[in-house]
Amino acid sequence: MKRFFWEFLFIVFISIFTGMIFNTFYLEGINLKKFNPAPNIKKEAKGLNIPVLNLTGAKEKFDRGAIFIDARSNEEFKKGRIKFSFNIPSGNEEKFWEEFSQFCPPGSNEEIVVYCDGKDCHASLNVAKFLKDKGYKKVYIFTGGWNEWMEKGYPIEWE
Repeated sequence: MKRFFWEFLFIVFISIFTGMIFNTFYLEGINLKKFNPAPNIKKEAKGLNIPVLNLTGAKEKFDRGAIFIDARSNEEFKKGRIKFSFNIPSGNEEKFWEEFSQFCPPGSNEEIVVYCDGKDCHASLNVAKFLKDKGYKKVYIFTGGWNEWMEKGYPIEWE
């Protein structure tokens, strides 16, 4: 058993050492100090010309009657969502957009706020881009998403 332990430690050490050597000489090595696998939603949204809202901005839009779209799965949407939200899940935009477009046709001047789980969720960016491509002009992304909205105690609903 003692020998197994030392062999295991030796293999772990060699693996770490090999990885660090590889990372040192590989031109596009992984930045171990600032590595963040989560997408930078704000940066990507800016590149797509889609404004980003914080919690205060999203609540102001909600109070003024903006349309909210939940980009999470249909199952998550049924469990809880921002009050009066529509569901257009990322990856199923075409299927769910048809119903939404009858309520709010492309080219309309309505403000649309898209959200998902929160800061590390990419679904809202995908759906917002889809809506912009369909001709909606005033599309925003609420980066705090469902989690931040719910934690603040703002209006929610569920099925």
